[in-house]
Amino acid sequence: MSWSGYVDNIIQRSAGSITSATIIGLNGAIWTPKDQGANILNIAQAEASALGAVMSSPSTVKDKLAASGVTVDGVKYMFLRDMEGDGKTVTAKKVGKGSLTIQSTTQAVLISFTPESESSAFGNAGKAVDAIAKYMESINY
Repeated sequence: MSWSGYVDNIIQRSAGSITSATIIGLNGAIWTPKDQGANILNIAQAEASALGAVMSSPSTVKDKLAASGVTVDGVKYMFLRDMEGDGKTVTAKKVGKGSLTIQSTTQAVLISFTPESESSAFGNAGKAVDAIAKYMESINY
C-alpha cells in the first residue's frame, strides 16, 4: 500500500499550513520514505524508531517528550503540549523553523510540519492530521 496519498490528503486539508508530512508505524517503520514525493517530511530511521517507541506508550508520552524533545530530519523540536491529555496528539516547535503536529493511531504515527511563517494557521494543521488519523483508525490502521 502506498501511504503518500494520505500525506497529500493531510496537506490538502490543512489550507496551506502544512508543507510536508510523513507516516511511520508505531514499530518505527517508515511508511512514507522521502523518495515517494517532494512533500514527504524526511525522517531518519533512528528518529522514526525513537518516536514510534515513545508514541506507542501514550501514558508516558508527555514525560518522555518533555525530557527529550522530538527530532525529525536532524532538527530537534521542543515538546509543547499533549493536546488532549491522552498521549495521542502532541505538538512540538523549533523557534525560527516551525512546528510539528504528531498524532498516533492504532498502528501508525502521523507527523506534519508547519513552517514558522504559517504558525498563525497551526490549528488547521491539527484538524488536518486529526481527520486523517481518525480515518486510518476507522480502517484499523
